[in-house]
Amino acid sequence: RAALAIQANDFQSAIPLAERAVETSPTDAGFRSLLGNAYFGAGRFASAEVAYRDSLSILSNQPQVILKLALVQIAQGKNDEAVAFLQAAGNVLDPSDYGLALALSGRAAEAIAVLEPAARAVNADAQVRQNLALAHALIGDWNAARTIAAQDVPADQLDARIQQWMGFAKPTRASDQVAALTGIAPAAADPGQP
Repeated sequence: RAALAIQANDFQSAIPLAERAVETSPTDAGFRSLLGNAYFGAGRFASAEVAYRDSLSILSNQPQVILKLALVQIAQGKNDEAVAFLQAAGNVLDPSDYGLALALSGRAAEAIAVLEPAARAVNADAQVRQNLALAHALIGDWNAARTIAAQDVPADQLDARIQQWMGFAKPTRASDQVAALTGIAPAAADPGQP
């Protein structure tokens, strides 16, 4: 039921359901990551961090949980922790996700080094190219950002994308970029896990 509530973006209902699932089966990594997803969707980044860490302590090879843990750390301004964690897990992450998370953590130049070869690969998709374009935008290389973005963004939407990234490049709070990418606003208060 918690998973269905998350799919419906009903995080307030999902949280108690996921908490009960974890209480019933505390060693189930899937329930712990489900709880993390419920907290993340509700903007409770500190609680999500704890749930994701718990899930990874039970089952370490979960690329999407690793990525989400890094994102909630970045949203809390824990960039150095996120980078250390990403670098330790870099070999299990998709280069597109890894590069994007590095860029969001303030390591856009390192992100470009990860994303460029992935974007040049035969099977490269629009996501990796757009993440590369965003990384260039975050270091202020607007010409490269525009050129790369133009490969996938229709010409009549390109200026709007660049304008969006210009605002995105200068966040006011640590959570602004993660919130803008995920559509998740940080909660006003995070009471933690029960």
